[in-house]
Amino acid sequence: MEIEYEFAVEQQGEFVAGGTTTDADSALAEAEHYEMMYSADGPLTLKFWRKEELTRGDIEAIIENA
Repeated sequence: MEIEYEFAVEQQGEFVAGGTTTDADSALAEAEHYEMMYSADGPLTLKFWRKEELTRGDIEAIIENA
């Protein structure tokens, strides 16, 4: 099962850049690249998400342990 990483760069609550990759290092590097490009315009927020495929057993275990 492949894990996907998504990132967003926001400035003053507005989306300015983002992307998706299957490599966590790439997600961070790309986000930092955009951070460097847009930082002159003001403070930024970087957000990251990890998306992965789950089996029925996986989701049942998550519910059971909640």
